[in-house]
Amino acid sequence: MKKNSKKMSLWLAAMAVSMAIVGCSNVKISTTTAAVETSAEADDTAEALATKTSTTTSTTYSEEDLNTSYSDSDTKIELSGETAKITGEGASYADGNITITKAGTYVFSGEFSGQIITDVGEEDLVHIVFNGVTIMNTDSSVFNGATGRKIVLTLVDGTTNTITDGTSYNYADGEDESDATFFVKQDLTVNGNGTLNISSNYATALKAKDNLIILGGNINIESVGKAIKGTDSVTIENANITINVEDDGITTDGALVINSGTKQMEKVWRPFPLTLTAELLTSWRAMTVSMPVV
Repeated sequence: MKKNSKKMSLWLAAMAVSMAIVGCSNVKISTTTAAVETSAEADDTAEALATKTSTTTSTTYSEEDLNTSYSDSDTKIELSGETAKITGEGASYADGNITITKAGTYVFSGEFSGQIITDVGEEDLVHIVFNGVTIMNTDSSVFNGATGRKIVLTLVDGTTNTITDGTSYNYADGEDESDATFFVKQDLTVNGNGTLNISSNYATALKAKDNLIILGGNINIESVGKAIKGTDSVTIENANITINVEDDGITTDGALVINSGTKQMEKVWRPFPLTLTAELLTSWRAMTVSMPVV
C-alpha cells in the first residue's frame, strides 16, 4: 500500500505539472523534468526521480547517423510526375515504384506520384537524401523501408520536402505493412537542417519498428493518427518539430531521449502516451515545449 501511495503521489504531482503546461495556450517552457508516472519497480522519492530525469548525459552517435554528405558520384533520382530519371546504380523505376536494390546514397529531387521501396540486404545501409521533393502516394506509404539494417534520411539545408499518403492502403493478402507515411522496418535516422512536411492520412506519419533518431531538421506533421513512433526507442536532438495530430504525439515502447530542440504540440490527444519511468526517460533536457489548450 505504501508503494502504491508513493506511486499515486508522484503521478498526481506530475499530472499537476502537465495540466499547468497544457492549460497555457502557446506558452513555451524550458524544462528538465516531465510528466512521469513511476512503476512499482522504480519506486523512488520525488527528489530522487527529479535527479534522474535531469542528469546531463553525453549522447554519442555513429558516423552514419551524423552523415549528411552526398556527392556527384552518388545515384541521382530526378522525379517528374509519375516518372523518374535515374542516374547511377542501385535503383530502378517500374509501375509507379522506385526500388532501391543496394546499399548507397540516393539523392532525390522533384515531384512524384508513387512509392519509394527498399529491396536490399539485411545488413545494408541506405542513405536517402531529400533535396527538395514533393511526393504523394494515394495507395500506400510514400517510403517503405521494408529491408536493410538502417535508413538514414538527410534533409538538405534550405530545402522544403513534402510527403503525403492516402486515406487507405492497398495490402496484399496477409500483409499489414507498411503502415506509416514514412515507414522503416528497422532503424531510422533523420538528419540535416532542411524542412520535412508530412501529411499523414491513414495512420502514423513517421515510424521505425526499431530505433528512431532525429538529429535535426524542421519537421511539421499533420496526421489523422500518430505523429512519431519508434518501437524500441526515440531519440531527438536539435530538431524543431510541430505536431498537429488526432492521436499520440511521440510514442515508443522503449527509451525516450530528448536532448534539445523545440517541440510544438498544436493538437494532440496525448503528447507522450507511454508510461514514463525514471529508467525509460533517459534524458529530457534543454528542450522547449509548446502545447495547446485542451
